[in-house]
Amino acid sequence: MTKDNEQIEQIINEQENVENLSQEEIEQSPSLEDKLKEIEEKYIRSLAEAENMRRRYEKMIADASKYAVSDFAKESISILDIFKKAFEGIKEEEITDASFKNFLVGIRLTQKQLEKTIIKFGIEKVGMIGEKFDPNWHEALYSKPCEDQENDTICEIIEEGYKIHDRLLRSAKVGIVRNS
Repeated sequence: MTKDNEQIEQIINEQENVENLSQEEIEQSPSLEDKLKEIEEKYIRSLAEAENMRRRYEKMIADASKYAVSDFAKESISILDIFKKAFEGIKEEEITDASFKNFLVGIRLTQKQLEKTIIKFGIEKVGMIGEKFDPNWHEALYSKPCEDQENDTICEIIEEGYKIHDRLLRSAKVGIVRNS
């Protein structure tokens, strides 16, 4: 950065020196005109380069804040998977113990709160049944025929996928339709 500043100062000094020359001296020496043009071009290039660098840094800062929670999000979606698997194995209608039912209600509320939190930070699910298969967002684990759906549409979601803003956190593992 200091090298750029030194170059800019040198160009400005050279430009001031050229501006202090009389019009007669400039007309007598075509090399001074060429030097002036060269200095002006360097100055303009330096300004453009500084502006491009400023834009790059602004984008890097914006991306860093936008995707800062990516690691937290990956861990959080693993917790959501655990909640989902835990509730798949429980038949709530068969539970007779009131305190255990209350415990399950508390766990469900915790799951819902975690889901709300990840949504708040821009994390969204990827892949829905009936959606067209996209290898950028989905991972096909198998295919099966299904006459009432089009080819290459999602017919089953094995594991939900997630994205943060426009970046994939985890692809959805899906089954797709393949009709002969």
